[in-house]
Amino acid sequence: MADRVNRILELEPHGNGKDASEGSLRKTTAPPERVASFIRRVIRGEKFYTGSERRESLRYPVTMPVKATPLNDKHQPAGEAFLAVTRDISVGGLCMYHLQNVTARFLQLELSGHGSDEQLGVVLEVVRCRQTGPLFEIAGRFVGYA
Repeated sequence: MADRVNRILELEPHGNGKDASEGSLRKTTAPPERVASFIRRVIRGEKFYTGSERRESLRYPVTMPVKATPLNDKHQPAGEAFLAVTRDISVGGLCMYHLQNVTARFLQLELSGHGSDEQLGVVLEVVRCRQTGPLFEIAGRFVGYA
């Protein structure tokens, strides 16, 4: 699983995820070793939330790439799209990791099913963004479809 997370973080989306001149995914350099090490430790030792449960729905540990676009309060694009990696998901929301702080109140997310062409666009209301080691943990609830 750590290899999968490393591969996900090595891809950097630019607009629609394609290089305008080549029409292919642009690959950046490998993530810093401290980021890769942190993710490996999280994956190996993850207890997936040990506090009191405040969600109405069960959380499921799922690691998948998510394309996120910051939105304004009218749910219009308000920034560059970025790639994040989920930590867990429920029918009501999700938690994901990103390399930078997110200040937008809403994010448009593009979710893809594992091994399928099925995609779902949702709007996430960010309820928490906090630094966790070298990454930022972003959590929120689904508030609409995109």
